[in-house]
Amino acid sequence: MRSSVCIGRWSDATLVQEARMTQLSGLLKTIVGAAFIASMVTTGLAEATQFNFAVSGRGTTGNIIFDDSVLDTNPNPAVGEYLGAIMQFYININGTPQTETGIPTYEIIQGSSGSVIVGLPGNGVGSCGLSVNCLAFLLGSNIFPPTDPLNFDLTFDYPAGSLSSDALPVAVPATGVAILRSDTRQFFLGSDASSSIAPASILEPATWSLLGIGAALLALRRA
Repeated sequence: MRSSVCIGRWSDATLVQEARMTQLSGLLKTIVGAAFIASMVTTGLAEATQFNFAVSGRGTTGNIIFDDSVLDTNPNPAVGEYLGAIMQFYININGTPQTETGIPTYEIIQGSSGSVIVGLPGNGVGSCGLSVNCLAFLLGSNIFPPTDPLNFDLTFDYPAGSLSSDALPVAVPATGVAILRSDTRQFFLGSDASSSIAPASILEPATWSLLGIGAALLALRRA
């Protein structure tokens, strides 16, 4: 009697195990199909890369994430206007003196919108002058020129020839003349403020899919 009970329990356990394996097999087939479709869908998205511009000067540090897939809205080949290209920014003013008062300032500026202006040597609106290249980040403003007097812009001036075109740069000189300013306040970050650009670490859709797949497998295993 005990033997038949054990056999029955073993049979039930086998059926449960087989059911789980069948469920797992079906899930894996679904995953393979979904992964293939995701790879087709995200192929174009992978070409749009986010970059991180890092700045440091006279106590102020910060990072600005921008999307290089945003198109230039200015037909002038010497001026690039990338409205809405900024995705995130975080600027930490840590003791930098305000130009107007000389008083050290401690303040954090952050947000999730803004534009990038790229200027080659030349005259006119958006141009930097005849002897420099400039890179301006309009923090919190998706129009140019910006209209909110409280919004800041971070501008770097580099020697002429530092930028090869008015396209959004993926590399910049290690140092430049930097100013952080609004209509009411200004902070000079130095004539040799540090700057760099590198790919930003942002999860792509395919990565989120893999995380979801892992969670599904874990739930199945615990079932």
